[in-house]
Amino acid sequence: MIRRGVRPRHRVLVVTDADNTLWDTDRVYARAQVGLLTRVAGALGIKPSSKDSLRLVREADQAIAASHPQHLRYPPALLVEALAGFMGPRPRRLDSGEVKAIVARFIRDLQATPRLRKGATAGLRWLSGHDCTVIVATEGDRRRCARLLRHHGLARFVDSCVSGTKSPAFFRTLRRLHECRALPCVAVGDQIDRDVEFAARAGYTTVHLPGRFRPRWVRGRPLRADYVIESFDEIAAVVRRL
Repeated sequence: MIRRGVRPRHRVLVVTDADNTLWDTDRVYARAQVGLLTRVAGALGIKPSSKDSLRLVREADQAIAASHPQHLRYPPALLVEALAGFMGPRPRRLDSGEVKAIVARFIRDLQATPRLRKGATAGLRWLSGHDCTVIVATEGDRRRCARLLRHHGLARFVDSCVSGTKSPAFFRTLRRLHECRALPCVAVGDQIDRDVEFAARAGYTTVHLPGRFRPRWVRGRPLRADYVIESFDEIAAVVRRL
């Protein structure tokens, strides 16, 4: 999603994450995960308890992600089977049809449109109007990301939307492709490891916008971001200093 007819602007390159940075994906996941637990319990004939249900699902979720090669992108059927494996006094395995139905509903629930995070519109508008090249970088589906940018009226402030596995090389490639190797580059995101640490190793000024969800494998890890902000529009103050 590249804006046509716009000449390249070479003052500052800003690479921003999308999920839980521009919009609140965590809230969508929380509702979907609680719904998944409720349906697993229902399939097992167990009355689900609302107390700590989200914590229960997320502990199972992160235990799987910590050891799976696809990390947080592991097949959701594994979460369904894991929850069924220890729920109730006499747990049983769900059959393939039950698992498939629960997973299908979970995936549908994840399609809900997330709300924008505080300052997202104002921050992107300011960057667009102050000689910044703005790239939205996601590890998810680029088409979904582009669709949400359009839905929230943000597409006009963005130069491109890209998808890929984040790494120092990923951030260096974006810098090279936009001819910004000798110019200030800023990375904004909610994930300490994926957004902050990788971008820092690629020579970016890093900005951490904390979200509510923090994976257990980064808990206790020292934060080495250059700036920490509470609202996306605070990015304006960071860019001014550059």
